[in-house]
Amino acid sequence: MTDNKFVNFQEDHELNYQLKKHELRQTEANREKLQEIGKQTRKDTNKRKLTQDEVSSAISRNKNQFEKKK
Repeated sequence: MTDNKFVNFQEDHELNYQLKKHELRQTEANREKLQEIGKQTRKDTNKRKLTQDEVSSAISRNKNQFEKKK
């Protein structure tokens, strides 16, 4: 797989892309929450890297934990 299929949780623009895709606010708090969810998802799936689709699914499962757009 190429690198663009994976999410780099250290890059704000990649986190913002995922948040925007789910109509969530692109705030520091939401990016931090997404990093936490990513860390937990990697632990739960025993993976070092998560794909765009895996992150999208994790956001959908935890959408109530994020600040939504007004």
